Amino acid sequence: MSALHCACWKGQTEAAEFLLSNGAQIADADTSLKTALHWAVQFGHFETLLTLLKVSQLLSMTFATPSHRSRRTFLLHH
Repeated sequence: MSALHCACWKGQTEAAEFLLSNGAQIADADTSLKTALHWAVQFGHFETLLTLLKVSQLLSMTFATPSHRSRRTFLLHH
């Protein structure tokens, strides 16, 4: 789990903004294949969620994890 995942899990919006502005990758998935977006949603941190949506264009971004290399998966798919 990355620092960004932890910030989103805990609802620490300012920390998430700081991490994103310093190169944290919003599309990175952790070992359970959850992104920062997943953690914010799972724990009801809507301010953090809105920040993630504002900072990036999540609806058009895709990511590939080792188990998903052959297909494109939208961040909101899981």
